[in-house]
Amino acid sequence: MTLAEATRTGHVDKKSEQRAFLPEVQALRAVAVLLVVVYHIYPGRLPGGFVGVDVFFAISGFLITSHLLGSLVQRGTIRASRFWANRIWRLLPASLFVLAACWIFTLLYTPVTVASDTFKQIGAASAYVENWVLAIDSVDYLARDNAPTIVQHYWSLSVEEQFYILWPLLLIATALVAGKLAARRSGSADAARTRGLWIVMITVAVASFVFSVVETRLLPAHAYFDTFTRAWEFAAGGLLALLVVTFRDRIEVFRRQPLVGYAGLPFIVGMALILASGLFMDSSTPFPSGWAGIPVLGTLLVIAGGLPQARPFAVAVQWRPVQFFGDISYSLYLWHWPLIIGFAIVVERRHATLDGLAILAVAIGLAWLTKIIIEDPIRRVGRRAKPVWPAFLLAALGAAVLISASAFVVNDRAQAAATAEAERAAAITDESGCVGANATLGTSECADPFQPTAGSNPVLPYKDLDEDWCLTWFDEDWRTCTFGDAAGTNGTMAIVGDSHAAALTNPLGEYLRDRGWRLVTFTRFGCPGLSPTPIGLRAQTPEMEAACAEWSARVADEISSRTDIDTVLYTSYESAYATPAYPGAVELTSDEIVQTLGRVADSGKNVILLQDFARTAGTDVPTCIAQTDDPMADCSVALADGFPQGPHSVAAQELGDRIRTLDSRAALCDADRCYQLVGDVVVYADDNHISESFARSLMPYLGPALLDGAAIEPAAAGERQ
Repeated sequence: MTLAEATRTGHVDKKSEQRAFLPEVQALRAVAVLLVVVYHIYPGRLPGGFVGVDVFFAISGFLITSHLLGSLVQRGTIRASRFWANRIWRLLPASLFVLAACWIFTLLYTPVTVASDTFKQIGAASAYVENWVLAIDSVDYLARDNAPTIVQHYWSLSVEEQFYILWPLLLIATALVAGKLAARRSGSADAARTRGLWIVMITVAVASFVFSVVETRLLPAHAYFDTFTRAWEFAAGGLLALLVVTFRDRIEVFRRQPLVGYAGLPFIVGMALILASGLFMDSSTPFPSGWAGIPVLGTLLVIAGGLPQARPFAVAVQWRPVQFFGDISYSLYLWHWPLIIGFAIVVERRHATLDGLAILAVAIGLAWLTKIIIEDPIRRVGRRAKPVWPAFLLAALGAAVLISASAFVVNDRAQAAATAEAERAAAITDESGCVGANATLGTSECADPFQPTAGSNPVLPYKDLDEDWCLTWFDEDWRTCTFGDAAGTNGTMAIVGDSHAAALTNPLGEYLRDRGWRLVTFTRFGCPGLSPTPIGLRAQTPEMEAACAEWSARVADEISSRTDIDTVLYTSYESAYATPAYPGAVELTSDEIVQTLGRVADSGKNVILLQDFARTAGTDVPTCIAQTDDPMADCSVALADGFPQGPHSVAAQELGDRIRTLDSRAALCDADRCYQLVGDVVVYADDNHISESFARSLMPYLGPALLDGAAIEPAAAGERQ
């Protein structure tokens, strides 16, 4: 049956009007939002609750396509501007209100180390591109471990809004092209249009599904937020809507079957698939990929089966609390995440069980108030408004105000940070002062080197890493850079490792330049350069692990064969490779390290293994320091935890005097603990990378150790002032 035939037989307008309200869809919304909220509050209890988002996507695909098809068959066209205006009145007021509340909270309470990212994401969320910001950050090695912001959940709303913009345009274009083709061939325009819609929707669904599987395999973090890996979920809902419209007779016959209409078999199976996904999937599940098909299929089954007639199911679906959660699902989704993150920021700890219940109760209350005070009244006004321009003006002004206000604050704080960094730049390398490593290794007696001095603000230059550092990216075969004295007048040093090695290259290059040495980098993201065979690597695919092994072997070949390289410095994120990256992963052992370093040493090179800087507690260090008055107690780790015995240490012992080993504990630690603030300088730029400021302050002590064989140790008592 074509769309026009469905209209003439009354199968679209009359029967659709009989069930304009679908209680089973409201029940699905309730289940979806509770899956997400419970997952965020108690992730261990419902590890796959993130699938609630996919339920929402499938629902939106069905409802929006049903609405657009209804407009197409009744008016012969889709009024995209009116559709978009209605969506704005329905969704934007509550969204902008919550974003404004988040903006104020960020200004007043969020630590400066997190605030810039939050303001950036508030602006992105107001323009509904938050998912792309997170997708880009997910493949940015420095940004992918950023602390979650209070508006991070807007990524799914961004994906949905992008669907609302593109889907009507696609359907309009399909109808126009199909109509013109039919006119050329003297065929039925309606039949061509219906056939075109089937072809386009199926094509979108299949292409997006394949893309989702492939990108999840190659770039899993990026794929999670990518609009195009999720498009098939909306298209699947759209296909069900097209099926219901064009084959309504058969759908009604299907729903009258005893196992369907009365026993509610599709409802039972669909809900079981959704709930099973929430219970048994977890963060290790490749997602969305094909796994998202399970909750999406469950959603489509529930919608296709309709409202069950059997009393237990009919009562459960239409039970007032279920319908209530369906009604407030949008506002509840908006509020729950800011409350979770806001609680952690204000209280400076993660919520406990009872805290989680309180957060849930407050979120429900705010969602209900938002619905009755903002959502419903503005939506009713919007429905009566004939011109569409006020809706677009609201969208434009809302985004413009939030983006400009956020940009102003970010720029103002960036200038303050730059000023603070410039003021202390000269003191960083003053061995007679008490800034950075000079406080523990220099010639002055510095009181309390691990506590901030009065009036200082050590976290102002909180983005203390070079975002343009030279590393081989995951999809690259080879990249190397030269620092220091380009001519290598007095010698050439190679540095090998992962991003921890790269974090040293600028300060080390500056030090070597002044001494006539050249620095050549051999660094790769997430790859220590120590094993010629694949090892398990965190957040990497098997292909990436194999590429790391190939790169490591090539580096050893390159360095061993080059006659201009005198010294080779190896350093990497030791603790990341000393434990399994995932269940069943192949670990880095001392055997691979001995094989690699021994081979390079046997080629006549002076090989130095710099033990990684002290391991942190795994939290963002600048944020920890920004939130406490006692960084010695709150932002430190036991010495044994900071420098655990791992394969690097074992390999160094086996290699003996074939290589030299160095560590930085004298700069960071006392007899018991290792600290993350030294001489008013934050040691780490995030939760594991050494900050450039601290690395620069360390160079007067690390540099001689590399070039002259000295130890990294405090100045002798007689040298202290």
